[in-house]
Amino acid sequence: MKRKNGFTLVELLVVITIIAILAAILMPGLARARESARAVSCLSNTKQMGSYVMITAADNKDMLPSSYTYRNYTDSSDGYIHWSAVVTGRETPGLGTDANTITKNISFKSDVFKCPSFTPSDSAVGVPGGWLPSSPSKDYQAEAMAYTANAIFMPRRKNTANEAFSSLVRLGSAEAPDMEILIAEYTDKKERIEGNSPAGGTGFKSHRPTNGLGGDGGKAWKGGEAAHNDGAFEMLKYDDVIADSKNLPISGSDLDYHIFYTGWDRHLGRANYTFADGHASSHTLKETLDNDNYLWGKRAYAAGGQEIVKP
Repeated sequence: MKRKNGFTLVELLVVITIIAILAAILMPGLARARESARAVSCLSNTKQMGSYVMITAADNKDMLPSSYTYRNYTDSSDGYIHWSAVVTGRETPGLGTDANTITKNISFKSDVFKCPSFTPSDSAVGVPGGWLPSSPSKDYQAEAMAYTANAIFMPRRKNTANEAFSSLVRLGSAEAPDMEILIAEYTDKKERIEGNSPAGGTGFKSHRPTNGLGGDGGKAWKGGEAAHNDGAFEMLKYDDVIADSKNLPISGSDLDYHIFYTGWDRHLGRANYTFADGHASSHTLKETLDNDNYLWGKRAYAAGGQEIVKP
């Protein structure tokens, strides 16, 4: 008798097993390749933001914008003007009188401020790509925000009261612009940016700036939101940041340390940063907190210009 062509059950199971093994081997590599491609797209965004900020400073006598300002320069009732609107030329000073202009300049679409790897921990306040503005109908901010400014360069100057806690900074003040972070990636964990702030109370804040300033005795700087106490600013310790960041939601004295707003591990344990000379590059959190090459700034430029010293 002639044997019919075809697989036996055992042969079929062997083939299926081999395919499953190959898939298990290849899938992690494919996932890493996909994330690497997203990281490259994000890096392109951070470079573009660097260009935006450089042009804005050049047009304003070397002065960098604040991270955000209240539209009425008094309170948040009329919304705020975020740096993303300023550097793209979409802000309208004050309330103005043209309702169409105001409507056109509120929450706006822009892929530059979105990260393809950003997945919000709460879909009620974020979308794939970034966080929503606190008040989309009033806030002049990109509708999906995945990046945050370093407050030593772009502090809060939301109203007259904040002028006492921070000052605008000239780009040329940077001592080592190629090694000082200007813009970082935002965390995608709502629990790190929601809580009791010294002035803003409990609430979700997608416009907060970050910073890498620390110090014993409550000397961490709140990004221009409140008085920062006298004393030396210190570099943060990597182990302390990692340990404290796991205690979610952020509360108590840890709220003073705004580095928690940073999404430092979005791209396979790394994140993209824009530097004060306009270039962008990828780093691990540990690299940015290296005491011998501290990338969060040489001085607290917006907080009196004190040197940031080793702890």
